Amino acid sequence: MQIRILQPLGWCAGVKSAINNVHQIINKHHGSSIYLLGWLVHNKSIIEEIKRKRVTILHDNFQNKLALVKSIKSTNAVIVLPTHGTTKEVLTYVNKYFKYVYDLTCKKLCRNFQIVNDLIKKDYQIIYYGKRNHPETNVISSIAPNIIIVENQDDIKRIKFGHLKKYALINQSTFSENFTSKIKLLLSQRIKHLTYFNTTCPVTSFRQKHLEHLTKTELLLIIGDKSSNNANQLLSLAKEKKIKSKLISNINQIKTPLFTSIKRLTIITATSVSPLQVHQIINKIKTTKR
Repeated sequence: MQIRILQPLGWCAGVKSAINNVHQIINKHHGSSIYLLGWLVHNKSIIEEIKRKRVTILHDNFQNKLALVKSIKSTNAVIVLPTHGTTKEVLTYVNKYFKYVYDLTCKKLCRNFQIVNDLIKKDYQIIYYGKRNHPETNVISSIAPNIIIVENQDDIKRIKFGHLKKYALINQSTFSENFTSKIKLLLSQRIKHLTYFNTTCPVTSFRQKHLEHLTKTELLLIIGDKSSNNANQLLSLAKEKKIKSKLISNINQIKTPLFTSIKRLTIITATSVSPLQVHQIINKIKTTKR
C-alpha cells in the first residue's frame, strides 16, 4: 500500500502554543484551583490529559459560561480562557473578579474579532457564516446584538434585507473558502452593497486546498477529533469532491477490513491533532497491512 501524507502534519503553531502555555500555567500555579473555561482545543485526548493534571474543565451544554464562572467562589482561583475566544460578558466578569486570568485566544481569532469591531464602528451590518453554538460564533454574537448568523443556504432565505444598509460578510475561521464562496454568491444576488472579508485561518485554508487537487487515492483518512469543526470541514470537502473518506481520532479506530483492498491511501490531519497521535495511527496502519 502506498501511503501519501499531506503536509503539514499535526497541530498548528497556535494550538501548540496554547498547549505549552497551559502546561506552564499548571506548573506555575501548582496546588491552586485552576479552571479552564471550556475545551482548550477540540481534541478529547488533550482535554483528558489536562484533566489528569487536576484542572477543572467548565463545560456544560445546558448552562451558559457566565453562570459556570459565577459558580467559582474563590477570587484567587486561576482562570484559563480557551483558544476559541471568550464572550464579551464573561471576559468582563473574569477580569473584574479574579486575580489570575490567562487568555489563550488564538491570535488569528483576535484579529477576526477586531475586524468585526471595526466594521460595526463603520455602521456595517455583519453577516457571519458560522456554526451556531460554536465557541467562536458565540464570541462574535456577543460583540453586538444585531449580528446575523448564517449556518447554511436556507438561512439566507429568512433574512429581511434593508436596501440602504451596508453589509459585510465574514466567516468562521475553520470554514472553507469553497463553501463560503457559495454563501457569498447567494448574498450578492440579494444585497447591493456587500463587502466580504476572508477570515478563514490561512493554515486551515492551506490544508483544505490540498483536497481541491487530490487525485489517485482510494481512501482519504482524516485524523482529527469528531468535535473539531476543522476536521469536519475536511470531511465535508472530501464528500463534495466525491473522495472516499473516513474521520478517525485514535488507533482504536484502525480496523483491518478498512485497508484490506486499499493500495493508495492519503492521510491529512486537522490542526488540533498532536504529532504523537498522528504517528501512532500511521504506525498502526503499517502494522495492520503486514
